[in-house]
Amino acid sequence: MRKRRVWGVAATLALALAVPVARADNAAAPRPQGLLDRMFAGPAKPDEPRVGPADEEAITARVRAERQQADAGKALDDYLRRLQVVDHLVEIALHTNNPALEKKARELEERAAAVFAKKSNPQPSVPEGFEPKKDRPTNKRSAPRREEP
Repeated sequence: MRKRRVWGVAATLALALAVPVARADNAAAPRPQGLLDRMFAGPAKPDEPRVGPADEEAITARVRAERQQADAGKALDDYLRRLQVVDHLVEIALHTNNPALEKKARELEERAAAVFAKKSNPQPSVPEGFEPKKDRPTNKRSAPRREEP
């Protein structure tokens, strides 16, 4: 009686160890949906969506927009912090009756405004007054197109 139980446990253990090996061999084959397959096969893995070039462009555009927003917020925080320092310097200059310090503080305020304007409005890659030369073609072709008769 006891030997039958041992053999039954051994057979169950052997079957349990053989199922993953058999499943690994047939990984590319479609999985049948029988009762035993559901019990021993585990959960089905959904196909992951592939990221194509259009998706990558959308992701990079979104990341670029988020980075620009973060940079703009940081530039504003830096500007406000600099204005607080300038206000403190002006206050000290007024208490000590020091016109040179007040003048220097006003110059620092103008500098802070210039830095904020530069960081918040990035310059385009091509200057506004730039025009391509007339003697050089602007397209990528090295020779003009042939006209059809």
